[in-house]
Amino acid sequence: MQKIWNSLPVDSVTACYVLDICGARSWKFKYFDVIWQVLSIRRNLKALTAGLPGLQSLNLSGCYNVSDAALAQALSGTLPLLTTLNLSLCKQITDNSLFRIADHLGYLHHVDVSGCGNITNKGILQITCKLKSLRTLNLRSCRNITDQGIAYVAGVGRISGSVAPLLERLCLQDLQKITDSALKYISQGLQMLHSLNLSFCASITDAGLKFIAQMPALCELNLCSCDNVSDIGIGHLASSEVSRVTSLDVSFCEHIGDKTLDYIGNGSMRYCMLLLTVVVRVNQGFFDVIINCC
Repeated sequence: MQKIWNSLPVDSVTACYVLDICGARSWKFKYFDVIWQVLSIRRNLKALTAGLPGLQSLNLSGCYNVSDAALAQALSGTLPLLTTLNLSLCKQITDNSLFRIADHLGYLHHVDVSGCGNITNKGILQITCKLKSLRTLNLRSCRNITDQGIAYVAGVGRISGSVAPLLERLCLQDLQKITDSALKYISQGLQMLHSLNLSFCASITDAGLKFIAQMPALCELNLCSCDNVSDIGIGHLASSEVSRVTSLDVSFCEHIGDKTLDYIGNGSMRYCMLLLTVVVRVNQGFFDVIINCC
């Protein structure tokens, strides 16, 4: 590790913008079009971050050996320019790491903790309260997150004087404990949201889409494999005077049928992208509707 650092030009190290460490065995340093690959340096993450004060993006996706202790050491210094942090599939990470992130990385815009199954609502409360510049949050498969955690994300019940959430993209894929109440919180607190991923959220129903239909900034909605969503729910979007959804994924929603196509065909809904993979309840008029909308 020390030999690698000694071989790098000083300017390149201090000005390094992106550090990609995808997987536990392969790390990449990116500086413009120059790439250095270093194997088996996971033992000294602190030394790595300490040598990169200008770091803007840190990707630790799939580094399953990264623990709370290792991350605490890495974040013990100052990284004032870091705006993107990817900890997806770092399965040892717990709320303790989110507490430290909230305290030390206040300028983060993008946070990905997907697949970190030990994270709970308490950790979500910390990062959503303290990361006031947060724009993108990925919570995919964080199995312990409930409606209360989403209320924290949305700022519902937030203490007086705090900054309103400015999230633009939110991924809640495969959160099995969230219900329509979570969608109510989102519609109340995240009016700037552009993209919402609810795929594989089995407890989301048509009733929850009534809340989503009241979000004027939302343009991308993913409902893939939401088994309890039907034409009725899509009807809530179609009848809304404020909904501007232009990208809708209802793949593998077995209760979506001809009525949804009718909403599109009669002009109630206009989509730039519509995904209907394995929707089995449509008749031969399906193709006529698609042709008329093109």
